Amino acid sequence: MLFPKRRFFLEKLSGTWNLTRVTLDNQQVTEAFGGLNITFKTDMTYQVQQAAPPIWSAGGVFELLRAGNTFSLLRNDDVTITVQELTEQNLVMSFNYTPASGRTSSTSGEFIFEMNR
Repeated sequence: MLFPKRRFFLEKLSGTWNLTRVTLDNQQVTEAFGGLNITFKTDMTYQVQQAAPPIWSAGGVFELLRAGNTFSLLRNDDVTITVQELTEQNLVMSFNYTPASGRTSSTSGEFIFEMNR
C-alpha cells in the first residue's frame, strides 16, 4: 500500500511527458534529445521513446525517495533524479550524470529536462 502523498505524486507523474528543453551545465543541448518522451506509470516503471543512452535508456524501474515536500526518483541504474517541478502540465527534472569512463565523458554534468504533456 502506498501512502497518500506517494500515491498522489505517482498519479500526477504518470502519463507521457514530451521534451521541450534540455540543458547540460547551463548550456542548451535539446537538439541532442530530439523526439524524446517519457511515459511514467504508477507501477514505478518508465518507457522512453527516442531513448538517449546512457542518459535515458529505453525503459526501466524507479523507486521514490522522499525529498522534503516532494519526491526524487531513483532509477534502476542508480541515477537519482530530482523533481524540481511537477504540475498537471509541466515536469522539470534534474540529475548529475558521471559516466564510468570512455567516450561518454562529454555527457558528464548536471542535466535539466523540461517537459510538458
